Amino acid sequence: MKIIIGTKQSLGEQQKAFAYEVHCRFKMEKGINRENLKTDVRAIKGVTTVTTVPGTEQPSGTYSHQILKIKFRPYQTSPIDFLIKMSDSLEKLTGRGLVMHHFLVRTLKRVEI
Repeated sequence: MKIIIGTKQSLGEQQKAFAYEVHCRFKMEKGINRENLKTDVRAIKGVTTVTTVPGTEQPSGTYSHQILKIKFRPYQTSPIDFLIKMSDSLEKLTGRGLVMHHFLVRTLKRVEI
């Protein structure tokens, strides 16, 4: 007699996992360590990856503008509500050289991970 507990699924049949991706424009002080800034953004609960969008750096006077691509898993909240909470967390980084941020909501999309 053979007893099977649970379901028989091969690894290829497992449910696909999804995350969301959004671009965010950052205005930073020129001397800021960008890798540290990306690490601080990654430390926000739900954020999985933070990468620089190539060709988006624009220096201007004492500031620099750059677009970062942020992937996140909202964990039982809507993506927009998650962006609002993430925005509150980003506000706390102003003492670390971040001057301003702006989510480019039109870039928000669901991605498979």
